[in-house]
Amino acid sequence: MSKRRTSKYKNIAKWKHSGEIWYTNFTHDGKRIRRSTKTSDARLAEEFATKLKNDLYEVDYLQQKQSIKLDKLLAQYVSTEAQFKKSFKTMIARILVRYNKYFDGKKRELHTITFSEVAKYIAWRKSCKVPNTERFISDNTIRKEIFYLKKIIELADDWGYKIPHINFKKLTAGLSSGRSIERYLNKEEQILFLRNIKDCLRLPCLFAITTGLRWGNIKSFKCSQIEWSNNRILFNVKTPRVGGKVHYIALSNSVRKILELSGVKEGEVKNRYVFTQTLRGEVMPLGDHNKAFKSACDKSDIRLERGQKFHLLRHTAGTNIHNEKNNLLLVKKVLGHSDIKMSEKYSHMSDCSVSEVIDESVSHLIEKYEVE
Repeated sequence: MSKRRTSKYKNIAKWKHSGEIWYTNFTHDGKRIRRSTKTSDARLAEEFATKLKNDLYEVDYLQQKQSIKLDKLLAQYVSTEAQFKKSFKTMIARILVRYNKYFDGKKRELHTITFSEVAKYIAWRKSCKVPNTERFISDNTIRKEIFYLKKIIELADDWGYKIPHINFKKLTAGLSSGRSIERYLNKEEQILFLRNIKDCLRLPCLFAITTGLRWGNIKSFKCSQIEWSNNRILFNVKTPRVGGKVHYIALSNSVRKILELSGVKEGEVKNRYVFTQTLRGEVMPLGDHNKAFKSACDKSDIRLERGQKFHLLRHTAGTNIHNEKNNLLLVKKVLGHSDIKMSEKYSHMSDCSVSEVIDESVSHLIEKYEVE
C-alpha cells in the first residue's frame, strides 16, 4: 500500500499514487470516505471535504425526520404556541394566513421551501401598501413576519420534522433595522409630564425615569423582590434568551424615597405589588396605561413619535444619566444592556450638555489664559 502523506488539515490527505491531488480522508458512519477533490490546492480541498462531510450528516439527519405540510404545521403552532400570545388576534393570525396562502400550504411540505422563495415573498411584501393608505409596508413589519417564519421553522425542528435550511440573516440584511426611537423628555418636559399624568401612574413613571425599567417590570414589581440586606432590587428582564436574565437596581436614596411614597416600609418582604391602583374602592394591580400616558403627553404638549409609548421614559433615564455623568458604561450598567452599542441609542446628549462638556474640558486653559 502506498505511504500516506498527511497535512495540517483535518479532512484531507495525499498518497504517493495520487501525486499532487488531495483526497478526502474522514470517517462517517464507521466507513472511511476517500474521494478525489480534483485539486492540488489544500485550502480548496479542505473546503470540498468539509462540505461533503456536512452533506452526509445532513442526509442522515433528514432521514430520521418526518415531512409535514405547511398548513398542518401552522395549525400545530397555533394550538401549542400562538393562541396564548397577546398579539395573536391582532397580528400573528394574519401573518400565518398570509404564509399559508403565499406558499400554498395545503400542497407544500415545509422542507421544500427555498431561500429564493422567501426572498420573493419579502420583495412582494415590500411592494404592498398598508390597507386604506398610500404608505408601503415598512421594513420593520416585514422583519416581524420573517421572524415568525424563522420561529416556526425552529419549532418544527424541535418537533422532529424536516426543515429547510435558509439563511435568514442574509435575507433580512437588506431590510432597515427599524426606526430608532430618538425622542426623550428634557427636564422641563419631565416635570410637566409627571404633573399631568394620572395619580396612580405618577410614582411608577417617576420610578421608570429614575431606574430605566420597562413597564412590564414596574407593573409586576413586588416587595419580595427587594433585597434590603444587599441594598438592591432584583428584576427578571426580557432577553432573546428563553427565561430572560437577572438585573439588579441599587437601592439609592431616590429609589428608597419612591418606595416610601408608595407605602413600602423598610425591611418589608411581603408578596404584594408595590404600585397599585384603586378601582371602586378596591386596591388592584396596575392595568393598561396607554390612554393615560397619551393624555398626559397631550396635556404637556409632548409630541410622541409613531409607536412610542412608555419606552420613552427608558430613553429619558439613559439620557439623564449620560448628561449628568457623561459615562456610557454607567448607562449600560443601570439599564442592564449586554452591549454598549445598545446603550449609545439610549444616550441622547443635548446641545447644552455638549457645551458644558467642552467648557469643563478646557476651563483650566481658559482661566490660565485670562490670568496671563
